[in-house]
Amino acid sequence: MQYISRNFIKFVIYGIVSVMFDYITYITSLKYLNIQMDVSKILGLCMGLICSYCLNYNFNFSHTKNNFFKRGIKYFLLYIFLNSLNVLENRIFFTILHDINIAYFISAILSAFINYLFVQKFIFI
Repeated sequence: MQYISRNFIKFVIYGIVSVMFDYITYITSLKYLNIQMDVSKILGLCMGLICSYCLNYNFNFSHTKNNFFKRGIKYFLLYIFLNSLNVLENRIFFTILHDINIAYFISAILSAFINYLFVQKFIFI
């Protein structure tokens, strides 16, 4: 456990909370509001993104606690790319597996690793 940074553990915990916001929005939009799958996924990602940024900014990378809006803009721009990749992953896994839930969670887990590397390197330096 000593090889895993404390920031990564917090990032994963906050990521789980953010994924819950994402997932609830996604399923609600898709199943109850009858919004198209990719649009529902994007809505969910936006909710998760806002949650993730606020948690990581305030509690994880507090040593970088300045320029909330400047870092926020960089964070959101980076996540446009990363979330586009996530939507594509979700579509691919759904096409292969034909299961919305499994596709969602596989793409979320894969994205968590990629996102941490990019966020740590480009946003919270």
